[in-house]
Amino acid sequence: MAKWKCGTCDEEHDEIPMDISYARPQHYFEIPEAERDPRAWFNSDSNADVCVIDGNLFLVRAILPVPVEGGNEFRHGVWVLVDEPDFRKSATFEGDGSDEPPFKGRLSSEVPGYRNTFLLPVEIQLGPPGQRPSVRLKPSKHLLSTEQREGITMKRVHQLVRAALPDMFE
Repeated sequence: MAKWKCGTCDEEHDEIPMDISYARPQHYFEIPEAERDPRAWFNSDSNADVCVIDGNLFLVRAILPVPVEGGNEFRHGVWVLVDEPDFRKSATFEGDGSDEPPFKGRLSSEVPGYRNTFLLPVEIQLGPPGQRPSVRLKPSKHLLSTEQREGITMKRVHQLVRAALPDMFE
């Protein structure tokens, strides 16, 4: 496996990444490329946390954790489509939201290594200050839901990273 440069810390690493994130929601890619800039608003040019498309699609960035053998965790940085009131709460909440009730949403990410993750139903839980909310898939037979509940092996982590970042393994 080749070294890789982290988009968050901007440093090179040679161990397998345990976090894979997606800079834009799937809804963004549904817009013709020439129309994206005027129709999609992000709160930052890089590492954005929120997005509004056409003034009526509200998206937040969150972490979808999957337990890994040995007490580790693999995290997918996903986008979630939410209702406007929940979007406003997520975007403006101050303090620790861990005790707030979760709210509903739908994934706006096609997660590599899984089939048909776009619009899977989820619950979003706000967390401590400075941390993105966490996402729990609604229980189902979908592989991602099963793996989030039951956990995965390090071999599966390698498969997921290879699916998301195939150039790392050349």
